[in-house]
Amino acid sequence: MAIRTGNLESMKTLFYKTRWVAQYYSYIIPAWIDYNLGIPYKIFLNITSVVSVVGICVEVFRIAKSKLGMSPNYAQFAVVILLVYPPFATLMTSILASHIICVWFFLLSVRFAERSLLLAFPFFAVSLTVNSIFAFAVGYMTFSEILKMDATNWKQSLIKLIAFSLPLTIIFYLYKTAFPPLGRFATYNSFDLRTLSFVRYLLVAAASIGLSYYFLARDLNKEEKLTFLRKITACFVLFLFACLAYWYVDKPIKILGTNSFTPRHAFLASVPFSLILAYLFEQANRRFGKKIIVPVFTIIALFLFSYQYAGYQQKFAHLLHQEMFADTLKKFPAPLPGFIVLKTDRESLPKYNRDFESMNRSAFFDAYNENSWVTVRWDPERNGQSLIPEHLRSYFGYLDDQSLEEPRLAPPIDEVNRTLVELTLDNFDPFGSPFYTYKYFTRDYAAFNPQVKMTTLPKMDY
Repeated sequence: MAIRTGNLESMKTLFYKTRWVAQYYSYIIPAWIDYNLGIPYKIFLNITSVVSVVGICVEVFRIAKSKLGMSPNYAQFAVVILLVYPPFATLMTSILASHIICVWFFLLSVRFAERSLLLAFPFFAVSLTVNSIFAFAVGYMTFSEILKMDATNWKQSLIKLIAFSLPLTIIFYLYKTAFPPLGRFATYNSFDLRTLSFVRYLLVAAASIGLSYYFLARDLNKEEKLTFLRKITACFVLFLFACLAYWYVDKPIKILGTNSFTPRHAFLASVPFSLILAYLFEQANRRFGKKIIVPVFTIIALFLFSYQYAGYQQKFAHLLHQEMFADTLKKFPAPLPGFIVLKTDRESLPKYNRDFESMNRSAFFDAYNENSWVTVRWDPERNGQSLIPEHLRSYFGYLDDQSLEEPRLAPPIDEVNRTLVELTLDNFDPFGSPFYTYKYFTRDYAAFNPQVKMTTLPKMDY
């Protein structure tokens, strides 16, 4: 919204208080391109996301061959897994472009470090602006050392790992101490270990390693068995570090989750996830042959793609809902600037994006080309309490003579008007449908019979 309205100062305030450096520049640069070159920022960010995913595929293909010693054919299996990886469906939301760019930049820094540390450093430094990559970098170093470690060099590997991890950990804590989040973000991502997820993962990883060894490595000689265990253990360790930073702050990892921004937590996990599956398929092919493995791989790939596709459909349901709402609003004169209290059937709200205020403010901007409203939800469970001035004031952090001091992308409002807007839809599936993509692009809303009713409420003085 800030780019569309030209109000970049509000966005600067938001990102200053959150310390989300990568996200800030991932919008400022496309905004400059949009304003000066005429290339819409969303198109630029979507192209950047696609290029980043392709770049990650290239790097994972290289890692599968060079680190795990996989054949090119089975290294391609890792690429296929990446392309159908369900959380990547969330990249249709432009704000997540910075996350996937930083994953790609980290993998590029790993490759460049083999040639020149000077060349690798800028990519590595930028990638660390997504703080979870601090942990992932330690994980990747551990992954690499496990693959090289044996009885003769384990001490050297351990020293190298400590020499890399300790300074990186110190830098992380110094950075978080010197530049803590501010305002209502002060407690965001504070320590709260997701202990159950951590313990559950250790049990699942141990069981997976044991079962894969039992079914795939029993017929190998002693040296080959050790190589198998080293490689599969290294991959699961990398997976652990891909999740660790999120569990550290009580965030879930949902590889099969598609209905919110939460799957972004699993972007880093795409690398070990694809490597583990591809490596196990290569070993299973040696044991059981292609006649069994290829159909099994195809079923798994289609299963993952079905979740990714569901994510795309939910996003199109969100876009269709917003466009349909905006087009219906155009039939009415613009309400007075202030609060919009939206009353609609909760079951018809899109499941993809829980950012209710942002979604509906965008609809009002699309309808009236103004950014003069703050949208809040009418809550039937509160018996309409969100219509009470005191509730609306507290909802957005109004305090005495302060306006929206907290970093929300909304204009200051001194004397607040309130408008109740009721939206009704027929037969709208909040999870989306294959037909919604067509309906979105053709603006065919007749089947949903969208209806809007506006009621001006008494002005809110304070």
